[in-house]
Amino acid sequence: MLAGLRDRLIRNRTQLANSVRGYAAVFGVITATGLAHLAPLFDRIEPDEGLPIPTRELFAGLASEYAQLQA
Repeated sequence: MLAGLRDRLIRNRTQLANSVRGYAAVFGVITATGLAHLAPLFDRIEPDEGLPIPTRELFAGLASEYAQLQA
């Protein structure tokens, strides 16, 4: 049971990371693949004045969800 739960959480984390990279690319913010590049991506998006405020807020929510999955 625990192994199945762990696999599901890893799968969810990977799907979220891929979605975030795709959403960021729509706004011209490109990053390399891999989980190590996701936190710096969130750090770049947060202060980016070129992105609309609702977009930055949505990315902040995704960052929070990612942090929960990491924990």
